[in-house]
Amino acid sequence: MMADISTLPLDILYLIFLNTLPSQILVFRTSVSFLNVSPVNLLSVCRAWRSVVLSRPSLWTFIQVKQIPSDSRLHDDPLDPPALRALESWVKHSGTSPMNIRLQLSQIRNEQVYRTLLRLFLPESHRCTDIDISVECCGAHATRSMREHPSPVAIQCAPSTKSVRLVFQDLQQAEPPVTWAPFSLASCTVDAVSQLQVLDLYYNVKCLFPERRDDLHLPNLRDLSICIDVSDRVAVSDLSTLLSACPVLSVLSIGSRGKSFNSFDTGPRSVPLPFLASFTFTSTDQAFANHLLSVLACPALRKCNLVAQMSMGPVTPEYLHVVAQFLSCDGTVAYPPLVDLCLRFWEPEDSLTEYLLNKCSLKLMKLLDRVRHLERLRLFDVVVRPELIRAMTFVPGTECSGVMCPRLECLHIKSRAGYASLKNLLHEMKSSRSNLSSPLSELRDE
Repeated sequence: MMADISTLPLDILYLIFLNTLPSQILVFRTSVSFLNVSPVNLLSVCRAWRSVVLSRPSLWTFIQVKQIPSDSRLHDDPLDPPALRALESWVKHSGTSPMNIRLQLSQIRNEQVYRTLLRLFLPESHRCTDIDISVECCGAHATRSMREHPSPVAIQCAPSTKSVRLVFQDLQQAEPPVTWAPFSLASCTVDAVSQLQVLDLYYNVKCLFPERRDDLHLPNLRDLSICIDVSDRVAVSDLSTLLSACPVLSVLSIGSRGKSFNSFDTGPRSVPLPFLASFTFTSTDQAFANHLLSVLACPALRKCNLVAQMSMGPVTPEYLHVVAQFLSCDGTVAYPPLVDLCLRFWEPEDSLTEYLLNKCSLKLMKLLDRVRHLERLRLFDVVVRPELIRAMTFVPGTECSGVMCPRLECLHIKSRAGYASLKNLLHEMKSSRSNLSSPLSELRDE
């Protein structure tokens, strides 16, 4: 029987191995006996099973620790000792094989829980192909402890790493923010071809770069999501370093918080992203938003979602001009290939003067007049006036090309001030476009 088992293909062994694992292992008050966790429980199938699986380190390459409580209370519970011993044993059995690590902990107030788990897993990060770590910490004591005794081990992104997601959240938002764990990209240089394809970094993850920042090279990174504090000048510089190292980036999401106390350079578009197709940007600071949209060059952009948080104030003609210049790459792209555009503000435009409302309306019309391929448009608390609706209305006997956004299929506009006065115009506009090659099939006004 030993010979028969040992000749099984690795994928079959792995399938058997996974199907013998318990459906749930809790790191607090464990609900299973670890004596019954594979490979021990497969002795009833074959006495040779234990020796076979212990001689196959690659079977032990996936580790998932998940603690998402069903209630809303904060957890002070310590780690369950048998669970910790099982995890330590699991890591040991994996030898030097490439690993996948997934760690999800929610509502944890006892910092020894995530400190212990991070100390266990972080030294193995250099051999991980996929890393997914999500920790929710609660309580001032825990964040103070992390600030006074930061993690001594950096999370390593090796050239073989393909996916990294690091989300460390302090649910009580300690001030100043805590750096939970450094994340090292030092080995991702021109000399070592990085396989990293997906990178997701939440706030308070400190990036470590090669000694010469220009040596950072991420030739396969296609999906980048990052959140930064714009009051930290180093974090803003780190963002620029990252973006400049991603020649084939196609999906980019940037979140920001805080207010900038620094001035930004306003030079030429210094960060080319020629393959970027989807861009989402949530901003809290006008100066940083203007800076970012002024340095990125994205000639192939097809989907753009720009969100201005309340701290940025209402829409302004200056910001709409910056957006228009961003979409057209300072006029070098006559008709941007954009098909989906969302502009969202959280401060209502009814606080603007009539003069500024008129200027915003003109800037918005100029912006939309150039995105001739647009199919989906969403405007939230952005100035929409009758002249814009009339420009979108098809007049029988005229050329279709004279209509603003001729390919528009979905229009969603929303304002706290309401659009009651525009309802008739909007529905007339929709009816007038029914005979176009791309009729307006969805109209929502709130």
